[in-house]
Amino acid sequence: MLFVLLQIPLWKQKSGHGDRPVIWDYHVILLHVRPESDSLVYDLDSKLSFPCSLRLYGTMAFRSDCHIRPEYHSFLLNFASDRSHMKNPDGTWKMPPPPHPPIQTAECQMNLDDFISMNPAVGWGTVYSLDQFLHTYTENSTTSSISSSLP
Repeated sequence: MLFVLLQIPLWKQKSGHGDRPVIWDYHVILLHVRPESDSLVYDLDSKLSFPCSLRLYGTMAFRSDCHIRPEYHSFLLNFASDRSHMKNPDGTWKMPPPPHPPIQTAECQMNLDDFISMNPAVGWGTVYSLDQFLHTYTENSTTSSISSSLP
């Protein structure tokens, strides 16, 4: 059976860092139900064995989200997409849409542009200049140290 997991944090993912989860808008796994033994999960993005027993996958990949940083909860509570960005000007789909309903909140059906806006007064998050970004997230506080190390 194919399962689509919506708005879910998963641990032990290849794109994760250390013991931190990856927060997927949606994620697809295959569950092979075996009546005589443990069911198997096929997750192409997991660092766990492939396939992996459902018992192990359930223990290692699914955990409480109570320790996830509050801004991620805010994202999951505020993000909405009606999928209009996935359509051509004539209204046809660029690619087939996911089978699950669009992600919406009680207040909003579409605010994707607010999440990608470069206007600091719009949406969520912080817009940085390159120097601000480097100063905030690395020990390098100027672009010259980065550009001088390039070949």
